[in-house]
Amino acid sequence: EGTVPDSDTLEWELSTNASAWLSINSGTGLLSGTSSALPGWYWVQVWGNDSYGGSDTDTFNIYVLNQGPTITSSGNTTQANNTYMAYDATATDPDGDALTWEFASNATWLALESNSWVNGTAEVGIFWCKLWANDSYGGTDLEEWQVTVTASEPPIDPPPAGDDTVVNYKIS
Repeated sequence: EGTVPDSDTLEWELSTNASAWLSINSGTGLLSGTSSALPGWYWVQVWGNDSYGGSDTDTFNIYVLNQGPTITSSGNTTQANNTYMAYDATATDPDGDALTWEFASNATWLALESNSWVNGTAEVGIFWCKLWANDSYGGTDLEEWQVTVTASEPPIDPPPAGDDTVVNYKIS
């Protein structure tokens, strides 16, 4: 905000290294904008000029925060023994930052391969899984889930065709 002792009208100007996303209202001096820039510090200089050649300036820095990623998928929670489990995780990053992935589990049969792809051949048990999506500016999201792997039931064979055997049981 600026004031002029003799009540002259002010016109505002902006000089900045954030000029692609920051603007100033020349009549009110209001700064506005939505950053699409990388996180970090941006230098800003504002001038207030009156109509008779008087001016003043203010210089300051604006810090742009990082917006972290969000995992938008969910992992398998049940699986049959000796079946192939595949989970291709997905995430979004509001800043458009490239993502890297990390995975931890007590399921030694599961592995993280090629970025967000978790896969392996299931073994019986109950397993915890943790998957992180990370951007290069410290933003992260964590998905935690549990996978229950059950033993496969053997198929029940029907009696052979033409088998007319009758079994009688006496219940006492």
